[in-house]
Amino acid sequence: MLWQGRKLAGVLLEMSGEASGDCQVVTGVGLNIAMPDELAADIGQPWVDLRQICGVNPSRTAVLAALVNELVPVMTEFSRYGFEPFRDEWHALDACRDQRVSLNFGLNAVEGSAAVSPTVAP
Repeated sequence: MLWQGRKLAGVLLEMSGEASGDCQVVTGVGLNIAMPDELAADIGQPWVDLRQICGVNPSRTAVLAALVNELVPVMTEFSRYGFEPFRDEWHALDACRDQRVSLNFGLNAVEGSAAVSPTVAP
């Protein structure tokens, strides 16, 4: 997730099973809340944290509660109806669409341009 072109958060999805059938997905969310100065220098991309955006050091408990309150209903809907109800919003917010990307598989990488697949286009 980008905020003014800088990375604020990321989502990791690990799937097992069939992409077009039954599967299990483990979802991870990383959110920059208050980046320690000693770690900030090692980040190799533009980034931002909630402390910079809000001007105060936000409560991690409050941020977690708000995140869970948003994610649980969305994940419940996804479990019931799949990707279809989210397709248009997903494509509208896709920061990687039409950008150069690199997919890393261990020691191997594939580079190309991110595009909407004709099989999942709206």
